[in-house]
This record gives sequence, C-alpha cells and structure tokens, in this order.
Amino acid sequence: MTSKIDLHGFKHQDVKLRLESWLFNEHNKGNFPVEVITGNSYKMKQLVKEVCEELNFKVNEWITGNPGSVMVME
Repeated sequence: MTSKIDLHGFKHQDVKLRLESWLFNEHNKGNFPVEVITGNSYKMKQLVKEVCEELNFKVNEWITGNPGSVMVME
C-alpha cells in the first residue's frame, strides 16, 4: 500500500515545510514511492514539484491515473 499525503486544506505557504518533513519521514521508513494528493490546483502541483526538486526526488504526474495527485519517487 502506497503512503499518501492529502494537501487539501493546506495554505500554499505551509506546504513546503509540511511536505518536506513528511517526505523525509516516509523516505527514512522505506515507504517510497509515495502519493501526494494535490487536487487540481496548478499552484499546488508547482509547489510540490519545487519541493521535490530541492530534495532530489522525482515527480510523475501520470502514473496515478488521477489528475489530482502525483507520485514521488527516489
């Protein structure tokens, strides 16, 4: 079962810190790949991509089959 985080309800300014912390925790537990639920917000998807790039994780928008989520991989 894939670990997931749902960013609905998070303010854009709070996403970076929350997502970084969650990604590090899941990576350290060996739970990759993980799913990040972004909703259909372009801005939220961009924030997720920026955080992942800074942490050297890869983002795949197409693997979930859901336009409101992305997979994050090592």
